[in-house]
Amino acid sequence: MIRIIINLLVCTVLFIGCNKDEEKPCEIATVEWGGNPAVDGCGWMIKIENEFYLPESLAEEFQEDNLEICITYESIDSLYCGFAKMAAIRINEIE
Repeated sequence: MIRIIINLLVCTVLFIGCNKDEEKPCEIATVEWGGNPAVDGCGWMIKIENEFYLPESLAEEFQEDNLEICITYESIDSLYCGFAKMAAIRINEIE
């Protein structure tokens, strides 16, 4: 009987210790200036693994050309860059 209780306690502790909702680690990215949107530029872009994305929004404190950042993000509908559509992201966390 004691063995069963000990096994149940061990299983309970192990189950409580498991965190299935672990946060995805941030990805290293670079902020780049793509030109003034008023003259068909792209504005601020995010470069991740040699691919460029338009952020839905980018806080002013991170609007610095060639700034290396660490972000978590999700893909969203494309946004326009000049006359072309470009892949877009929503930044969830940035540092």
